[in-house]
Amino acid sequence: MQLSFECLSLEDLDPGILLPLNFYSYPYQHFIMENILLSPERSVRVLTVGISAAAALYLIAALVTEPMRGFAATDVNGKVSVTVTATASSLTCTDANGDSNGDDENLTIGSIGVGQDTGNYATTKDIHCNVKSNNSAGYTLAWRITTGSGGTSTGYMISQFEDKISPFRYNNSNDSELTATQWSTNVAATDADWGARLSSTSSSFSEDHASRQITNSEWGADGGSEKWARVASGSSVIFASSTNETTDAGDDHFVGFRTEIGSSRMQPSGTYQVEVDFTTANDL
Repeated sequence: MQLSFECLSLEDLDPGILLPLNFYSYPYQHFIMENILLSPERSVRVLTVGISAAAALYLIAALVTEPMRGFAATDVNGKVSVTVTATASSLTCTDANGDSNGDDENLTIGSIGVGQDTGNYATTKDIHCNVKSNNSAGYTLAWRITTGSGGTSTGYMISQFEDKISPFRYNNSNDSELTATQWSTNVAATDADWGARLSSTSSSFSEDHASRQITNSEWGADGGSEKWARVASGSSVIFASSTNETTDAGDDHFVGFRTEIGSSRMQPSGTYQVEVDFTTANDL
């Protein structure tokens, strides 16, 4: 239902017509109209309140549609992290064809007779071991005689005729597999010995830390002051190490080998062999 009405001033009314204060419309809907007169002061107040309400409504609408800069959220810096785990160290050992035998798996250190020595460290008589590790704490490099090679728990070099060459200073009770000693004068005239050393040209040679069981100061520099040791025949012995991760190319370690036959030793002829295991592990 649509209702409409017209407002008339008192001057437009016929004085003879009596205007009722209320009226009724059919059916059953009751409307009351009242004519309320406001004083000028109240009129101004109503107008002021209306304007204020309109302004407040506009401000609320503006905040909803486009927040003011003063109410913007504070920026928070977020951190992004990733954990790189230490993978197992990798190890490659070859003779790098330094002995010219064409077999990188086997090293030939020469031929000698009674009273002769293969001599000081040389690249033609070494094994080149390359270690790669991303462990920030570094790695270790250890050696030992392969079980069953050179006799159980002895470390001998054995020929095809079962003759033996002893580990360096094997008969000296004061030495252990953890000691490096100068070669000269330490092979008796009646002995035949073999030993190994870490070359001073190796990576991380100058690093001596807790994990290393034979220190660089014991090995000495290649040449006249170089020292040698017998390779472990029981548990592995750590002879090289690093306190840092390697470069992408890895760290190079050079392990030299030496044999001497004493001047009074009738060593049977033959080809003498022993297998050496090299292992690497991340240092914890």
